Amino acid sequence: MPLGINIRERPFKSLHPHHHTFLCNSHFSLKPKGELHPPTSSPPATAKKVICKNEEEQKEKKSPNPMPRRSNDTPSFFKVLSSVDYIKLLRLPPHFLRKYELTLPENVKLRVDDSGRRWNVRVERMNDGLFCFTNGWEKFAEDAALKFGEFLVFSVVAKSELNVVIYETSCCKREIPLLQLNAQVLEEEKKSPNPMSGRSNETPSFFKVLSNVDYIKLLRLPPHFLRKYELTLPANVKLRVDDSGRRWNVRVERMDDGLFCFTNGWEKFAEDAALKFGEFLVFSLLAKSEMNVDIYETSCCKREIPLLQLNAQGGKARKRNCFMKEGNPLYFATYLRPYHRWTISLPRAFSRAANMKVKKQVRVKYVGKRRGLCVALSHRPPRPTIDLAKGWREFREANGLVVGKIYSFEFNPDDQVIYVNRVAS
Repeated sequence: MPLGINIRERPFKSLHPHHHTFLCNSHFSLKPKGELHPPTSSPPATAKKVICKNEEEQKEKKSPNPMPRRSNDTPSFFKVLSSVDYIKLLRLPPHFLRKYELTLPENVKLRVDDSGRRWNVRVERMNDGLFCFTNGWEKFAEDAALKFGEFLVFSVVAKSELNVVIYETSCCKREIPLLQLNAQVLEEEKKSPNPMSGRSNETPSFFKVLSNVDYIKLLRLPPHFLRKYELTLPANVKLRVDDSGRRWNVRVERMDDGLFCFTNGWEKFAEDAALKFGEFLVFSLLAKSEMNVDIYETSCCKREIPLLQLNAQGGKARKRNCFMKEGNPLYFATYLRPYHRWTISLPRAFSRAANMKVKKQVRVKYVGKRRGLCVALSHRPPRPTIDLAKGWREFREANGLVVGKIYSFEFNPDDQVIYVNRVAS
């Protein structure tokens, strides 16, 4: 009997009018044993692939790790409960599986922190090509008492298990109400020397959406955060991103309106982290004066800081001029040298991934600016080397690019634009 699964097609329901901000259309192919995998090209939505056992075993030998990890990069995404049917199903961001080259089984387990409770949830592909949590999700939503507008952060802890962190509309992390847990779990917690009650195992945490026009200069802390955890923050805290070894000193000040903000030092962190309007940040208090920061793109996926390895390596890394981002050939960063005033060469891996060899020009846009500029591409033999040529100088001068600073270049295949941003000083 050939291996394969039957994915039940379910009708697609209309979304909340604001839901389109976090979703885009994408298609994925099906693999045996109910695994989902992003394709190299977009097949029909109903396509199913059947592979014999020998072929499957050969593929598994070639790729022993179906869920590749990046350095200190845990596969993670967030979702806002903004659709009208959030109780019945949850749509996975299409960019999530594609970014991590991830395969998920037909059924996964959801957990909330290390509570010991697990919820079995089915993964299904809908008529529009998106994957969703379906059977079992309604039970999880009911037990977790999910509410419209809450933020959920999902992190892959095993091939078939995801951890869920729930954030209230007050921006603070919350736990599942103990009254929602079944009698067996409650009995185990009573016997346990370290029960999950109150805040015994709860890491103080909050999220912020970069939605204010002054997000580069300061960041306002949610007032409910300090009240909930009865916290008194010191005048200065250290911010870190994962376990990179890099720390940013940021001052905590109380403003005239009574709210606390990150001020001095925050602009430096925002610049080095290349923060963008609309991104979603999760802060977790590790010690009295240290916080970890997780950064999520508007695609709902977690991202790292550009050139984080460069900053950790110090002076030796500065001898190099161009730096590629592991796992993303459509991204590179470079120190702007005096000879970059008129032209700038694109790395070969970047040119290949963005298919620049067939283009005569490309649109270049500075992050945060409304308009871009068409820049001609110069193809120089014998490699060939592809340069941003005519129009680059005008773009550099119009956007104030400074020689000696580091800038990132990221090609977006959806709109065929190279986005430029300053990422470090």
